Amino acid sequence: MNIHMKTTSHYERPINDLQDLFAGLNADPQVRDGIRQRLDDARKVDLKTATIVITSWENRFAAAGGVRAVTQEYAKHLSSQDRSVRVITPLHTGLLTPPGTVKPPVAVLWVNFEGVNHRIEVYESEWLKVKWLYLHCQGFFIAEGGRDRTNPYLYEHDAREEKLGRGSPRLVRDCLFYAAALPKVLITLGMTDNIVLHLQDWETVGVALSVKEAILRKEIIRAVCVLALHNPYDKDLNPADLKSPGWRLLSNLSEPTSTPSTFLGRMLPLLDAPPATVSREFAIDLVTDPLQTNHLADHLQDQFKKFGVRGVDNGPFETIKPPFSANAINDAKNGKPQTILSEKRKLREIMKETMGNYKPKERWGNVDFTNLKDDVPVFMCVGRLDPGQKGFDVAARAIENLLIAGLNARFVLTPIVGDAPKPFVDDLQTLAATFPDQVSVYPIRMQKGYSETQAGCTFSLWPSMYEPFGAVSEFLLRGTPVIARSTGGLRQQVVNFSPKTKTGNGILYKTSDPTPGINEWRLIQQEANPMDRMNHSIYKDQVEQLADAIKTAVGIFKDPVAYGCLLSNVHGSVASYSWNRAEKEYGALYDIAVRP
Repeated sequence: MNIHMKTTSHYERPINDLQDLFAGLNADPQVRDGIRQRLDDARKVDLKTATIVITSWENRFAAAGGVRAVTQEYAKHLSSQDRSVRVITPLHTGLLTPPGTVKPPVAVLWVNFEGVNHRIEVYESEWLKVKWLYLHCQGFFIAEGGRDRTNPYLYEHDAREEKLGRGSPRLVRDCLFYAAALPKVLITLGMTDNIVLHLQDWETVGVALSVKEAILRKEIIRAVCVLALHNPYDKDLNPADLKSPGWRLLSNLSEPTSTPSTFLGRMLPLLDAPPATVSREFAIDLVTDPLQTNHLADHLQDQFKKFGVRGVDNGPFETIKPPFSANAINDAKNGKPQTILSEKRKLREIMKETMGNYKPKERWGNVDFTNLKDDVPVFMCVGRLDPGQKGFDVAARAIENLLIAGLNARFVLTPIVGDAPKPFVDDLQTLAATFPDQVSVYPIRMQKGYSETQAGCTFSLWPSMYEPFGAVSEFLLRGTPVIARSTGGLRQQVVNFSPKTKTGNGILYKTSDPTPGINEWRLIQQEANPMDRMNHSIYKDQVEQLADAIKTAVGIFKDPVAYGCLLSNVHGSVASYSWNRAEKEYGALYDIAVRP
């Protein structure tokens, strides 16, 4: 399926649906035509001079995944190209990480929400030559942030409500307030014309509705909205405990009934271009992978098919000096691995020294890095402890099976625990307690040793159930090959290594498809205990395939010529990904948005 061609060439705006929404089904034809003309005029944005406004729930002081990194790097790149760019983001004051002393607000405004006028203060801060605008309002954006108090999506109240199946009312309320406020913030700041609103994820997609209404009120002259999805996450517009239905808090228009009553379900038709996601392969997965089509994004399939999905590949999140010399790389490609292996050992020694001296009290397990022998491979697994995505529990099952069977290897796991269910946290603690000399788990944001272990370890592990893009480039840029399940952005970035052809930057393993007619993915993700997931065939296969891939990796590591050749490929494999390319691909979306 050529999804990218479809989204570029065949995108059709739901004009009749928009007229029905904003004018009403029985409105006078002249009224409907007037609305269409006003929306058409608003799309006449001059992309050469437009201000790109990026909406982001994450920022310098609040992050949980890749949204902050993407926002930071994309905005920085746009600024370097002399593009006018702003980022508008909440000031999350309930976390441990908000800014300290701040300058006076650049603007103050009042927004009516839930029948009450709320005072919003807009603070401006320049970060990496980009102006970030932080919205502060008493009683909003006060997520406590989970166990480490850094996650802007985690509210203690919502955690209790989710367990009762009642949704996430605090987060939903804040997202609705953000959407209601944003057009008024733009108006107060004088940003009412020639704007591209680059929305990110469901948390900010409500802006598509509030901006359209501001356009029809002639408060905003020209503006278009595009959306980038970093995940298939979505939320019900009407969780329990809201004072009014979610749609009603944002608009007085009659709520549509033909689309799902979620943020994405209601707002996708209001965009001016197809929704985008952060890799080409994940765009395909969103409409073909049973995990997405039957479970995570099943409610959005009709709209994805109608509007298409555009894959835009992220650029690298950092610029790093090549880990290996040009001579070492050239020699390794020609069967002479001594120099590149020596340079990799130096990185390993730095890891050993740093990690040998870093013993935080929160650590589980006690791997002896200081006395680690050169012939013992080290594997590292990083990311959020999200049982629905990252696969730490898959890694745990594979690791315990391998260690029981006698594999001599070390494993470093660095889960960002967040609000992960306790059984999945306990599972990793038990793994480290069972194999303390072989496994160390750092359930914290490491203060030392993280990047050193990325560079010094033998392979990184990515057993993801799905992966929109993935931070595998962090390892590749530091000279470490990757073991990854063939899914989404991992399938795109990792090429299976072949000693015969001397190509590839890691090990890409495939797993079996679910049994037709049985929604195994849903059953797996409903299991409250990670051990119970082994009762499902496709999960068991993931564990077995990962274990086999690790054994293959050990074999490559034991072969100096093969491992040296593999190392010679890793850094260069990231070269094709750039923010310049991402800008052009997002630019194609902007072109669609302003098209008549």
